[in-house]
Amino acid sequence: AVNNNISTIGVIASGFDFVYPTQNRDLYKKIENEAGVIFSEYWPTFQPLQWRFPHRNRIVTGLSKGTLVAEAAMKSGALISANLCLEQNRELMCMPGLLTNPNTEGIYKLIKNGAAVVTRAQDIMDTLNWQVETAKEKPQDTIENLDLTEQEKEIFELIATESKTFDMILAQTGMEFGDLMVMLTNLEIKGYIKQSDGEKYMSTVNVG
Repeated sequence: AVNNNISTIGVIASGFDFVYPTQNRDLYKKIENEAGVIFSEYWPTFQPLQWRFPHRNRIVTGLSKGTLVAEAAMKSGALISANLCLEQNRELMCMPGLLTNPNTEGIYKLIKNGAAVVTRAQDIMDTLNWQVETAKEKPQDTIENLDLTEQEKEIFELIATESKTFDMILAQTGMEFGDLMVMLTNLEIKGYIKQSDGEKYMSTVNVG
């Protein structure tokens, strides 16, 4: 969010005397410098104890229009957040995963109970009734000029010249199912790819 110049709220599970984990110190400063805010309900001296994290999550879900759950074991903080989201009358969305993965048991329970299923970026927009204006396509661009991570670049290069199904991309990249789903969603949100006929992924930009 910060890298895309979106104002960000970080809700922490301790007082401001603590930065947890410590490597987030630079991220805190970056959020504050980009018109965001780090928020806490605790006094500065309160430590980041384990029980404070799920307790903190009620603020995260309450501040949000909706919550997207990517993984959730039957006993997990993600499942607690999902239940908080429903209690607060917010939109709950889930990304389905492998049935054999224990971290998706909670996902399918939520889906059975009526959570929206998200398999592409547009599903989030539809659930929240959001309209997003994407940047106009450039007549010609290069992959190097696009805002891509190395993994996103690998995926985009496969799609740039020929549309491909999820299974084709999965086989050619060798990525984990969940990781690839996240990468494709990110590329859709950035406006670089889209799904055609709900099956194949194709590029939305001209690259040379």
